[in-house]
Amino acid sequence: MNGKKRAISFANLVFCSLAVLIFCRYYFPRDDEKEYEYLLRVWEKERAVALKEWKSSFTISSRGPSYDTKSYKKLVSKSAKLIPFLIKRIKGKRTQEEYDHYMSLFVAILKIRFELEFLKDEGKLLLVDYDIKYSSRIDYKLRGKEEDFIYEYELWWDQGRSRTPEVFAKKYQAYSDARKAENTEEIARTFRLFQNMGIIILPNILDKMEEGDETLLPMFVYLSGDKTLKTVADCHQWWEKNKEDYKIVLDY
Repeated sequence: MNGKKRAISFANLVFCSLAVLIFCRYYFPRDDEKEYEYLLRVWEKERAVALKEWKSSFTISSRGPSYDTKSYKKLVSKSAKLIPFLIKRIKGKRTQEEYDHYMSLFVAILKIRFELEFLKDEGKLLLVDYDIKYSSRIDYKLRGKEEDFIYEYELWWDQGRSRTPEVFAKKYQAYSDARKAENTEEIARTFRLFQNMGIIILPNILDKMEEGDETLLPMFVYLSGDKTLKTVADCHQWWEKNKEDYKIVLDY
């Protein structure tokens, strides 16, 4: 009987401990999340100053104010570690302006660029490599539904990441073919389009480098953001040290 009571007490203790951990996780943010929240607040103030200076400028730039501030650079420097924090805010309750700013950070960290095609008959844009169609922001605005607009980057996150292996294979083949043809312009073009797949292909690039293709070293250096990497061995060590931060990106 006493044994049963001890077992029940132990089970209750485990349950209560888990409950406390869950409560603390959601109601008391980790230190890194507190830092991200603080940097976002600082960036908001810096954006307000930048906007005011831009508006009062004698010659107003058509490109708008620059929000590339110190806090913005600090946030981007967090790289993949910031992605879970951003995803929660992108998917959560936020204003359209907040959404725009979250997405600017998201894109800067992912380092991804898309090939787009306008489908005239449908009036939509197409992410060529990922076969995702979407309406432009202007289209949403004309329909009075701008608040429903979703960036192509969020669509890629939800629907396109699973196609990474096949898109990687296609881009790498195009780059390899250009090298075999010794076409300098085509090599540069296919390299750029390949690199535009972003940080999600870091492990794939490392695999190719370890198979012998060291021409991809500059791509790995750019996507990792670490200019100290000089060899394939350096890249391997860097990835082993940092790969945990990329789990959410690679979970497709």
